[in-house]
Amino acid sequence: MDNQDIEPMSKKERSDAPLQVSMLLYVLECEPIDDKPTWYIGVSYALNNRIAQHTSGRGSAWVKLHPVVRIAEVRMNASLEMERQATLDYMRRYGWEHVRGGPYSKPFMRRPPKELRDDLPPQAEVVVRRESHVSQCSYAKALTRVASQADEPVGVLEV
Repeated sequence: MDNQDIEPMSKKERSDAPLQVSMLLYVLECEPIDDKPTWYIGVSYALNNRIAQHTSGRGSAWVKLHPVVRIAEVRMNASLEMERQATLDYMRRYGWEHVRGGPYSKPFMRRPPKELRDDLPPQAEVVVRRESHVSQCSYAKALTRVASQADEPVGVLEV
């Protein structure tokens, strides 16, 4: 069969044809904390609209706290599982305190995701009890500072 045997679709046939739209995974580099970049990973069928939501303050809470610097990466044919895995990969690379996305989108996580806890050294396991209204960024800095300076596991950090 050569190209001459293929008849073009009529306007009616084109309008009835199912539209194949794939989900896109996107990685946003956001404003840094302590000179370390922050990241947000998401998926969308309408990437331009979703990026516009993020940049206008109607997107995720994480991006409201850490505005977008640039679109770092876009992958086609994404899935929610791919979003979850990409978020965990970025958390391993840049630290869980600096990355959010997928099921890990809460801006103020008290502990790393359970998938990462086995990867962390024992001194990074910190149980935190918030007893005052300290800014969440200060909370994350204190957590990182205490955990990185401890010679043994830290029990309870009063913030």
